[in-house]
Amino acid sequence: MNRLRGALRAMSPAIERVGLPSPREFLARYWSTGTPVIFTDVVPRWPAFSRWSPAF
Repeated sequence: MNRLRGALRAMSPAIERVGLPSPREFLARYWSTGTPVIFTDVVPRWPAFSRWSPAF
């Protein structure tokens, strides 16, 4: 399985990882060009992230 993952990574370009861009930057740089991206700072901004707990 690891060999397959390595082969797939080698065949495809790396997907950029960024913090949360502005709406304008997102539309211009990713949405309009169809460029894949991974946003790394999104979940901690969700209100539920600070509220959810086993007690909640």
